[in-house]
Amino acid sequence: MIGGFREVIFNADPCRRTLDPIVVVGVGRDSFLMTLDCQGLFDRFINRTVLTFGGSGNENIYQKQVVELAFQRPFLMHIILTITATHDRFIQDGPGSHKQSLAESYHGAKGAQLLSRKLSSQIHPDDRDPIWASAAMLGISSMTTLEAAAPREAWPFKPSESADLNWMDMSARKEAILNLTDPFRGDSIFRSMKDTFFTIMERPASRPIDELPKDFVELCSINNTPDPEENPYYYAISMLAGLRYLKCNRDSIPFWLKFIGFMTPEFRRLLELKDPRALLLTAYWYAPLCGSVWWIARRARLECQSICLYLETYYSQEVDIQKLLELPRQASGLSN
Repeated sequence: MIGGFREVIFNADPCRRTLDPIVVVGVGRDSFLMTLDCQGLFDRFINRTVLTFGGSGNENIYQKQVVELAFQRPFLMHIILTITATHDRFIQDGPGSHKQSLAESYHGAKGAQLLSRKLSSQIHPDDRDPIWASAAMLGISSMTTLEAAAPREAWPFKPSESADLNWMDMSARKEAILNLTDPFRGDSIFRSMKDTFFTIMERPASRPIDELPKDFVELCSINNTPDPEENPYYYAISMLAGLRYLKCNRDSIPFWLKFIGFMTPEFRRLLELKDPRALLLTAYWYAPLCGSVWWIARRARLECQSICLYLETYYSQEVDIQKLLELPRQASGLSN
């Protein structure tokens, strides 16, 4: 923590109270003052928020090396303050907690603007680690962005919008940043995470039909397809089968995210059309996430509930679907 400060000035932005001695992030036109409110967010990032993402044992990279970079790169500091302000809001979990706070909106907009400007300019070697750290945290932030306060206001129950599933595209965006920054090169602060990262990024193997849940095999007519891999539900069911005995926690959650990272275009299209079988499979993926880390749990719970309500409302005549809904209903809190 930066010591010896006192409140001296009031500003118009969400970090209203300025520090004395003054702590400045960055240099030049994009620099800004760390204030009491910003310092509080920064401290909570180091001591709390950073402990909720990434695998155990990687905290030191973010707590020391990434935060050192953040004082040199305003876009990274703004993103750190944004994700911490979001965590603050989720911890409160009271009325209105689905709406972004002023601090989130301010730092989120500034971080995105400055990062976009950096990406459109010349990338220097020492820019690569700050850019990768920013992309990793923005990927987490994309999962938290959900304005719905109740399941009927969430996807898929609400009227469709073109951006409903955009948050699932984080893997493709992150791959582009991966190619740009090469975060596991020899001089990167992230090099120690290389083996774990590429294990997580490895495409899950397809499982034979006899290893898949029989209820889903029958429901989705997997056996009726000459080549099971041509069935649009097959790969989703195969990935769910591989997760059945994996406890969902902070260390394992990257493996759960493979469900969206390796989702086939055919299955994604079915979700966009609100196909009942694709929705049911997604509800089964969401179910264990409902009780996991904060940055995915709220979305998982609300959208899992929304899927259940949608299928109960519009597909009540499909007995097999209604029977299989019981597990996601319980996991999401719809059933006691």
